[in-house]
Amino acid sequence: MATPTDKTALLGIATSTLPSGAGAGAIAPIALSLATLGDEAKFSTMWMQAISPIDGSTVCEPLQLQWMPETLTDSMEIGWTDKVIPGASASLQQWTHNGGRTWSFDLVMFRYMRRKEMMPRTLLIEDPEAAHNERFNVNIPYMIKWLRAMAMPTYKAGDFVSVTSPPFVQMCVPGLKLATDGTDIVTGVMKSCDVVYNKTFRDGEPRMVTVTLAIKEVVQRKQGDPIRMVGHGDAFGDPVKAGLAAVKGTYGKTWGGQ
Repeated sequence: MATPTDKTALLGIATSTLPSGAGAGAIAPIALSLATLGDEAKFSTMWMQAISPIDGSTVCEPLQLQWMPETLTDSMEIGWTDKVIPGASASLQQWTHNGGRTWSFDLVMFRYMRRKEMMPRTLLIEDPEAAHNERFNVNIPYMIKWLRAMAMPTYKAGDFVSVTSPPFVQMCVPGLKLATDGTDIVTGVMKSCDVVYNKTFRDGEPRMVTVTLAIKEVVQRKQGDPIRMVGHGDAFGDPVKAGLAAVKGTYGKTWGGQ
């Protein structure tokens, strides 16, 4: 499985390396999106990549996100339905199926300097493409196109036009352990990708945007691989058992029973 390269990684950068004249006010619009605030501004180590639903191969290079989302919602659709009995004081609950998990969050993308070719030479005090500036000046249109491409099918011309579904999205959110097996990498499909243009430069170039994403978990992988459903024993995995064992050792019982 491909992972982000050093070239695409956005690591932490000390505030002392900010360009001349770019103090706290330069990052104030995106301060709420930082993972940690202090002597060092922490950039995102969260990344996404697209994989083929046919053979599981990587479709394009991983995308390193500029900032960690301020919040991430992990929702689960649970398929209990009401079974109505005429005259009864309450309905029965009948389970039919679960709808899986959906991860939704907002991504903030920001650049505080215009592109080099758009800046008058007399004002070119700092090079926006310099290594210490590029972290603050992401290519917003490219990142939006990358994310939107995750919702588009692939067409192949021939005697007949064949259509392949949009790619799966693999997402890594370090430390959250979102996957059922306790790892950080989950796989899903792009369910929505909404863009709000918050700020622009005078020429209309995006300066700050907020992208709202919803990614729904998939249990299938490449063609030919067995589909593996998540059962009670999978969801109640080792990390959870370890936590409950610690609680039981402290209090003599778990919250769920003896």
